[in-house]
Amino acid sequence: MTDVKTRKEWMNRAVTGLDPALFTEHLVGWLEATAYLRSRSEAAASKDPIAELGGAIPLFSAADLEKPPVRAVADDAVFAFCIIAALAADKAAVEKLEASLSARFGEAFPGSAALGCCLRGSETGDPLDTAVGAFIKDMLEAKAFDPRDIWNAGLRLLEKARQSNFVQELIGVLAKWHRDRWTHIITQQLFNVTRPRATVPPIEEVLSDDRNDQCFIACLLIAATGAVDLEFDEAYRAHLQALARRG
Repeated sequence: MTDVKTRKEWMNRAVTGLDPALFTEHLVGWLEATAYLRSRSEAAASKDPIAELGGAIPLFSAADLEKPPVRAVADDAVFAFCIIAALAADKAAVEKLEASLSARFGEAFPGSAALGCCLRGSETGDPLDTAVGAFIKDMLEAKAFDPRDIWNAGLRLLEKARQSNFVQELIGVLAKWHRDRWTHIITQQLFNVTRPRATVPPIEEVLSDDRNDQCFIACLLIAATGAVDLEFDEAYRAHLQALARRG
């Protein structure tokens, strides 16, 4: 497990540091590690004795890189990189990542589906991935977002981050982005806010909490619904309210 942890730490560094070369160098090692963990988990669930075995993480062949579960893990890592880049408005980092992965693996590189989403707005079979990719593309292209765009993008990015192997690395950065965007909105863009006298105080109250975590993001999304004149499904509201409670 020490090897798995080390491989994850290298990928964490590549994602949070927006380092395309480091990402490319350690991607296969990370894919091997996650496949190894998945096989052990499946073996344990089936009570296979192999689950009790240790040993080195098996090396991948070229064919292994084409397997759907492996491609999904690669896409997840690329999405994490692209989310950090979009929040930092660093389109060059994403373009360099695509060039680096293409040079190493060819055009159909692991993670190519996610990069197509984020750079060109390509659709995937997953509605959340398609929506997140579209928001990332617009952010990388520095398109203007009004408060409702900020709210919608923030919600989808939170959903995507919560599903990611890099959730811990993403949440703090995403929370800071929410804080910065909504601070700007209520101080510089009141003309874009619905009924500001009534809707801004709840936002200010949430912003007074200096903890940049998942709970903060959920609380801010709930508080800002009035400011963007938005009604959304009660079941999803209950989901956000659950996230907004700290243990």
